Amino acid sequence: MANSTTAKIVFSFLWFGSGILYARLFLFSIRSFTDKMQPGGGSKVALHFIFGGLFRTVTMGILLYFALRMGPLYAILAVAGFTIANLTQVAKLSGKRKKNEKENENNNETGN
Repeated sequence: MANSTTAKIVFSFLWFGSGILYARLFLFSIRSFTDKMQPGGGSKVALHFIFGGLFRTVTMGILLYFALRMGPLYAILAVAGFTIANLTQVAKLSGKRKKNEKENENNNETGN
């Protein structure tokens, strides 16, 4: 019984961690795509955007499929890890953006 409980705890941490890891890869993928975007890319950019989103969605589906095969708790933990990590990363990026905007405003005011 102790081994079963220990295994559940270990797998819970692993699935939560895999959700966090996937969130990091998810945001990295989006950021790398937006960094490579150039004006006038046209249909090539649109196709890359569509297939990138499709790939991220299918990858999340595969992650959830394997988590559900082990049990619904593991899928919930994977989604929770993904959500928490995503919210944290977006909040951090939003804070950086606001900080950069304030710095740009201060530079513009002192430059004029």
